[in-house]
Amino acid sequence: MNKFAFPAMALLLAGTAFAEGMSSTNKYAWSENAGWINFRPGSGNVVVTGTGMTGYAWNDVYGWINLAPAHGGVLNDGNGTLSGNAWGEQTGWINFSGVTIGSDGMFHGTASGTTVGRISFNCANNNTCGSSNFKVQTLWTPPSSSSSSSSSSSAASSAPAVSQSHGGGGARHVSVSADRTVANTSAASSSKPTISAPAAVIVPRVSVQVQMRTCARVQKGFTGSALKRVVARIMKVLGFRC
Repeated sequence: MNKFAFPAMALLLAGTAFAEGMSSTNKYAWSENAGWINFRPGSGNVVVTGTGMTGYAWNDVYGWINLAPAHGGVLNDGNGTLSGNAWGEQTGWINFSGVTIGSDGMFHGTASGTTVGRISFNCANNNTCGSSNFKVQTLWTPPSSSSSSSSSSSAASSAPAVSQSHGGGGARHVSVSADRTVANTSAASSSKPTISAPAAVIVPRVSVQVQMRTCARVQKGFTGSALKRVVARIMKVLGFRC
C-alpha cells in the first residue's frame, strides 16, 4: 500500500467496530494509596481497542494518568488480557499486567504502581461488593463474546463510600465520600479539585466511528513492523492509536 495514500484512506474506511469507550456508570477503580480513579472523566476520552487503551484516567490526589504514553502504554492481546504500563506525572508507571476484560466488558484483577499501590478494578476481587459496589466497564468486548450480551450488575453513577486506615506511628484515617472528595481527620477538604484537561492530552481529530473503522482495516491489512509504522502514522495524523 502506498504510504502516502493512507491518511486519506483512513477517513473513508468502513468495517467492524474495534474501538469502544467506557461505561458512564461503571467507571471507578480503587487504589489502596490514592483512592478513586475515574476511567471516564471529562476530557479523558478513554478508548479500548483490540490492541490496547488510549486516553486519560483521573485521580483527585495525583491527577491525570496517561494510558498510552510515548514510551509505554496499556496493551490488549485482543482477547481482553491487558499488559504494559500507564504513566502519571505524579504516580510514575502503573503496571496493568494482571488485569483482564470479561465477556461483558467488565475489568477484573489489579494493576500496581510504586506510588498508587494496588488498583482494584472490581469489588468482586476481594468480595466487598456488598459494602462498596464499584466496577470498571468498557463497551469493548473480546471477539468471542456474544454481540447481544450486555449483562452487568447495577451500580450507582457516583462512587461508593470506602474507608481505609493506615497504621503505624501518627496513623491517619482516609475516607472517600460519594463525590470522591478526599479528607483526613484533621482537615476536611470542602470540595474536590477541579478537573481540567492537561496540556498533553491529544484529542482525536476524527469521530469514534472513524476510529473503529480505521482500526479494523489496519488490524486486517498490516502485521509486524508495518503495523507499528501505520499505528504511529495514525497517531500523528488523526490523533488516536489502534
